[in-house]
Amino acid sequence: MPRLVDDGTTVTLDLHGERVDAALRTARRALVAAARAGRRRLRIVHGTSTTATGARTIKTELHRWLDGGSADGLYVSAERGDTALTLHLDLTARVHPRRLAVRDVL
Repeated sequence: MPRLVDDGTTVTLDLHGERVDAALRTARRALVAAARAGRRRLRIVHGTSTTATGARTIKTELHRWLDGGSADGLYVSAERGDTALTLHLDLTARVHPRRLAVRDVL
């Protein structure tokens, strides 16, 4: 099961142990929820790939999702790291005080 922590500014979603398709669905939902809640960042921890080159992994599919443009408009910029992806969100959005929980994105 994914883990989610919301400190009021950054939502961190840890996808370790998830299957690729479930992880992508959860990441998409987390992005929408974080943007609606007025958070500044969504950090998606995907881990390093331990599979053969060219294999379908959470990391490669997250990058493909961003490159495909379907998340455009939901984030301002992205930082792609070896173990995590950080999406910077709209800083003008109204911040909602209630913290997000994993049940909000499943």
